[in-house]
Amino acid sequence: MKPSSARSVLILAGLVTFTLTLGACASSNGTDTTSTVAGTTATTVAATTTTTSGEAAALDVVESAFTAYNSGDMATWFLWREGGSPWNPVDAEYLIAVESRYDVQECTYRGYAEWQMDDRMIGHGFDCAVTQTDLILEAAGIELEMIYNWVIGADPESSLAGSNEDWDFLDAFMNEYRVWLETNHPEVGADITYQHGTDFVLPESVPTALEYIDEFVAQSDDYPLTAPVPASEWGGPLS
Repeated sequence: MKPSSARSVLILAGLVTFTLTLGACASSNGTDTTSTVAGTTATTVAATTTTTSGEAAALDVVESAFTAYNSGDMATWFLWREGGSPWNPVDAEYLIAVESRYDVQECTYRGYAEWQMDDRMIGHGFDCAVTQTDLILEAAGIELEMIYNWVIGADPESSLAGSNEDWDFLDAFMNEYRVWLETNHPEVGADITYQHGTDFVLPESVPTALEYIDEFVAQSDDYPLTAPVPASEWGGPLS
């Protein structure tokens, strides 16, 4: 989850023209295995069989990026996710503070993708089925389903990723919690600071938000949820 720059990826994706040449894909293979990275369980995803060393190396990058995210290494995550462009430190600090994490079910090879923009050519495409949660969302039983599209080139500057989580639902939930907090605990709500133009708290206010989330859920008729939140209809930059 990335409160400000996730939207920029969605907007950017609409401006980019992809030409996909789908390569031959073999049947799915492999079994999920786990290893511990910085105290966090990282999943080696099951994926459509790769047929060349380049495809396998690209999948390794995708797996390494998710592992970096789940271990709090946001510099590596944003390096590959946003094509090497500068990333917002506030976003990174927030994701670390709420212990945001992805559970990757499967990555499917989409073939070689060519991106015509700024004379950059982009390489191997993957669709990764994932779910995402964090400490605030988890308390409300919220798990976001999404497809993470990756295009992995020779380096971060020729790579990009985008996802289709339901931002309308997420924004509505954060707004509902903010209104409840400011109404029922005005002395606390007044002290919480929010990221500009959103209802996502700033990293320094995460501990306070976590302190009251269980009370919010206990009085709610809607939470905790008992099923994951489906992805939005937008399919991502490789659609």
